[in-house]
Amino acid sequence: MILGAGPVVQFVMLILLSFSVLSWAIILHKFLYFKRISKDTKAFLSFINDHGNVSLCYQTSKRYSTPFARVFTEIYERTQKMEQFLSNNPSSFSHLKNTLHKKASKVVKEEVKNMARTLPFLATTGNTTPFIGLFGTVWGIMDSFREIGHKGSANLAVVAPGISEALIATAMGLFAAIPAVIAYNYYLNKVRGLSSELEDFAEEMVFTILKDLRQRKRESFSVG
Repeated sequence: MILGAGPVVQFVMLILLSFSVLSWAIILHKFLYFKRISKDTKAFLSFINDHGNVSLCYQTSKRYSTPFARVFTEIYERTQKMEQFLSNNPSSFSHLKNTLHKKASKVVKEEVKNMARTLPFLATTGNTTPFIGLFGTVWGIMDSFREIGHKGSANLAVVAPGISEALIATAMGLFAAIPAVIAYNYYLNKVRGLSSELEDFAEEMVFTILKDLRQRKRESFSVG
């Protein structure tokens, strides 16, 4: 039926096939991506909970491929860069705290953006492919009626083959759209959940790193 369809309908089906292949590639990639993130996040958070040494956690964070490790790394490195400018007055720490919160917020947004990358294509696939398929069907039905006009006959043997060929386009449009919509909603919810967890984690790490810095400053002051 596909080979017997008109060139326009075949072109539409080729477009739909391309959308479907790319969508499934993204779905598989995101599945492996979030699976790796979940595994590394559990390991990294477990390491942080088991070890109170902030410096050791920083050195270990580079081994984990998870947004949580990158957020921790960015906050710690910004603290290290600003530490040399700190004095012992409270306003310096207040300024550092505000700076770290802004940095943490920026990094979290960047990580969320990275996690959500390619998801808009799934949304586009789910929204457009049914209409592309419908266009192919309408065009195929138009060809069928034109064929009826040429043959001067409207019996089932003349109408049915053309209609069935045309309807394949709609079927392919739905075949491409349904998995894309399901995957988009599933992964979007995952990104939103991780985004909320990242924000809470960033707040906690800012507090922990500042607490560690204050403690080291007091120890340094006592020794001096």
